[in-house]
Amino acid sequence: MPVGENIKMYRNNLGLTQKQLAEKCSISESAIKYYESNRRNPKIETLNKIADVLQVSLDDLIERNVVLSKKIIAYLERPMLKTIDYENILKILSETLNIDYELLEKCVNSDKELSLEIQKKLLNYLSDIDYPLFLEFIERYKSKIQKSDELDRYVTELFALKIYDLDKNSIELLRSYILLVFDKKVSRLLNDDILHKLQKDITKFLEFKLYEIEKEHYGEDK
Repeated sequence: MPVGENIKMYRNNLGLTQKQLAEKCSISESAIKYYESNRRNPKIETLNKIADVLQVSLDDLIERNVVLSKKIIAYLERPMLKTIDYENILKILSETLNIDYELLEKCVNSDKELSLEIQKKLLNYLSDIDYPLFLEFIERYKSKIQKSDELDRYVTELFALKIYDLDKNSIELLRSYILLVFDKKVSRLLNDDILHKLQKDITKFLEFKLYEIEKEHYGEDK
């Protein structure tokens, strides 16, 4: 993600306007607008000021060696900050998702990658509390997610479960997902009839896979 988009994301996380951020950094509001639109690159001294105000490291701001787990947590902060103080976010995540607090703290403060199982928990929680934001995340970091076959498969399954209930909203959800993840030329060819058929195919696939899981767990005779 370009540095301008990161500045905007972290600024929104803290609920700051462009004017407020500019005042705290002792720079002009127009400069912030230029940075966020990527029409101008801030100097390193300015980047350090902005990072301090936004309560992130310089590495996070310019996405230098930032682990995927930390990116997921940064995305989770956006909806959580609407109701929770910044200082309590990791505590809430730890308690809600049954994740060791120290692991989350090391991830945020020392760029320690979390296990795949914890990444799955975080992604699932993001999809539950803000699904459009979840779609935005997988679009931006698709290449990183695809480096792990297991995580890539989990994200696909997570989406499939979201559209399991065949209703009008899920049609738009499916359309959005195809637009984000697959070839945009293909997505333009999809009408509602084709999307309904895809939904039914997904449902049949899920029913079959769930049956396989049950059979593996309980045996032939449940």
